[in-house]
Amino acid sequence: MRKKGSREMKSREALIRLQKWNVDEIRRKLADLEGMRAEFEGRRAELEATVADERRFGETSPIGSYAYPTFARAMNDRRQKLEESLRGIEREIATTKDALSDAFGELKKAELLEESRLERERLELNRKEQAEVDEVALKTFRRRQLEGQA
Repeated sequence: MRKKGSREMKSREALIRLQKWNVDEIRRKLADLEGMRAEFEGRRAELEATVADERRFGETSPIGSYAYPTFARAMNDRRQKLEESLRGIEREIATTKDALSDAFGELKKAELLEESRLERERLELNRKEQAEVDEVALKTFRRRQLEGQA
């Protein structure tokens, strides 16, 4: 039959492991989101470079001057969609950072509770050991006193 304390300890250990796993999962999600943000920012830079190239071509070529306005409208639509996607990712990053902060706080709380429990156990063990030492010392003292009287 297992002791109640053992079950509680395993439960606390499992809670801490779960909290660590949760923090790690949220960190991975945040890293993925930041990667997506970097990808979209790269796409935006490529789009801007393409627009600049086409603008220069439109200024120097008679054919380009007719096609550029249509191209510019299409690129503007793409730019707006990219910006909208970036705003969405930024919102999700902010939400995920909040979730990470909360999860980290919960992990720290569980770890501090466990450390506090271990410290209480250590102090109680020290108290019991000191009481035993004191008892042995007291018995020795009494025995010596009795021996001295005899």
